[in-house]
Amino acid sequence: MCADLRLGRSLDVPFVREAARGGVDGWMAMVYPKAFGRTVTASFDAAYPGPVYLGLPCAPVIQTYDAIGAPAVLTQVDEARRRGAESLSIYVVETASDEELRAVATAHDEVVPADPCVLQAAALAYLRGAIAILDHGTPAELRMWAELFGGDPGSTAAR
Repeated sequence: MCADLRLGRSLDVPFVREAARGGVDGWMAMVYPKAFGRTVTASFDAAYPGPVYLGLPCAPVIQTYDAIGAPAVLTQVDEARRRGAESLSIYVVETASDEELRAVATAHDEVVPADPCVLQAAALAYLRGAIAILDHGTPAELRMWAELFGGDPGSTAAR
């Protein structure tokens, strides 16, 4: 479950604690320095409780939107590592710049070549989980999604 875990935000909403009792496999803490108007460290202090939250794994979701820039992306990745995060997520991938995406892609300790089958399976799981944000995708992005999933890029669904 992706949630804003800053005090006074989702942390205090009853559904968060109720969800922790069952049906949730882990947490994704939103950590958005530019959106929060804070430094990377201050954003993590305010929003990331650590690798475990309410007894479940917790991964930070870093900011890759609003022209945050590649250096800030790398700083967020480094901060997540420093705090013991085993993984992280990026928001919003479809609005990240090429430089920001390259920063994420090269931030791994060991760069592994992308496997198209693994990427397709991950994308399908992402979509099946109903968490993809395609409502503001450009026509070109939607055509790329259609091609990825074997659809006809000229079809009405791809437009």
